[in-house]
Amino acid sequence: MLAQEMADESSVLAFAERSVPASDIAEAIVEAFMTRPVEIIFPKLMGRVQQVAGVFPSLMHEVIPRAAARARRHRAQLQKP
Repeated sequence: MLAQEMADESSVLAFAERSVPASDIAEAIVEAFMTRPVEIIFPKLMGRVQQVAGVFPSLMHEVIPRAAARARRHRAQLQKP
């Protein structure tokens, strides 16, 4: 499935961030159960950037091309043997 996603140009943004271990996601879920936040932002830094971009849609014209370029670089690194 990963190879198929890597070959599909329309899924390039899936590679914008590094993948995180399942244990990190589980930790965020357990913390959310305990603290009951209104919203969960994950990963914390880029999640905040995405949240701000969602509030100011005009920023999307800046954010998406940069994220796509970053994702292409990351995907290229993953494809190297």
